[in-house]
Amino acid sequence: MLDHDFHPPLKVREVGWNRCMCCAKPFWSENVIAVRLCNGCKEHHDRRAGVARGGAG
Repeated sequence: MLDHDFHPPLKVREVGWNRCMCCAKPFWSENVIAVRLCNGCKEHHDRRAGVARGGAG
């Protein structure tokens, strides 16, 4: 994804398929650099860490 407010355009993030670092299943990610876990594994890790849903942590 490019930010066209800069010349030349600045790459802001990369979208595409990524492999989960936990289960190795491919998943679609809107930011392949920052998002490394699929939704299933991310929810599992959040529950184990005691992170509450809805942003209250």
